[in-house]
Amino acid sequence: MILDTPRLTLRPLVTDDFEPLHACFGDAEAMRYWDFLPSSDVTQTKERLGQVLTVDPKWMASWTVVLKETGAIAGWLCYHHREPWHRRLEIGYILAPLYWRRGLMSEAVRTLVAYCFRDLDTHRVEATIQPENVASIRLAERLGFRWEGVLRDRWFVDGSYRTVAMYALFANEFRESRGARSVRLGRATTASAESGDAEDGQAMMRLRRDS
Repeated sequence: MILDTPRLTLRPLVTDDFEPLHACFGDAEAMRYWDFLPSSDVTQTKERLGQVLTVDPKWMASWTVVLKETGAIAGWLCYHHREPWHRRLEIGYILAPLYWRRGLMSEAVRTLVAYCFRDLDTHRVEATIQPENVASIRLAERLGFRWEGVLRDRWFVDGSYRTVAMYALFANEFRESRGARSVRLGRATTASAESGDAEDGQAMMRLRRDS
């Protein structure tokens, strides 16, 4: 499924995207609040994203964020830990620092969330965010996500534990929000999976353990 926003095309991840996405996964600042360290080199980024493509979309799927104006690859986002029987899933997202402070990831995540509610019959969307990641918390709250509590020592990264906050958004809350009314999902088109700021922040996913 290809998703459109006013400024972005969200298209399914393909192998040609791996190298450009190293600008996200290899950047220390972009990866500051993730649950694993930045890739040490492009090869490691390719390995990590290659694992993503092996996962059945029933459980996880990801999109590359492409700027319509230039065709540049700016970031990546996904749903993961999907449990269809519970009608819930988690989301993760990351944007290369070059494209921060433009509201791009807010635009992308809003559209992904709308897709999850509409096309995947999801009831609950979750995001786990470190309390220090103020930018990502603001993004989530703008979209209607609500704080539900703290998961202490949830992650073990680079020799130390990290605590995260749980944020969640429900389908009925999203439908009633301004965010839902601004999404033009009618423009979405199908595509083969084989084809081919700091203000926006990042939410985490357990990439290695999901795949």
